[in-house]
Amino acid sequence: MHQQFIDTHIISAQGQVISQNTNTIIFDDSFDQVAQIEASLQAFNQEITGAKALLLADLSEDIEVHQQVGKVVADYAPELVIFHGKVIQQALVHNPKAYYFPDKFSLHNWLADRKFQNTHVLILGGKALKIETVLQFI
Repeated sequence: MHQQFIDTHIISAQGQVISQNTNTIIFDDSFDQVAQIEASLQAFNQEITGAKALLLADLSEDIEVHQQVGKVVADYAPELVIFHGKVIQQALVHNPKAYYFPDKFSLHNWLADRKFQNTHVLILGGKALKIETVLQFI
């Protein structure tokens, strides 16, 4: 997959692509709109092949936004979906198979125990939660 496609369809100018071990981490904490999440997930699902995971953290304090995001994730979800934060739990209604971690400690422990290999991990949201702290565990 081309870097230009990722930069123009999956993440914004603030996003990053990080190659780490055998994994590719596509990271953008600037998204706070449902339409941004939907466009990113559509492109991620259509263009990325192989093992995929989504880690989505709180976008804002708006419960309704997270309910809408839950519907979008259900439509475009990769094999593995992980939610992190307090408000994002609203998205679980539409994603009963998703993993949910309200705090960083439990998320870090789970990620440390899970051995990602040859996986594209899309990380969206979480600016206030400093979700980039999970990078060391992927």
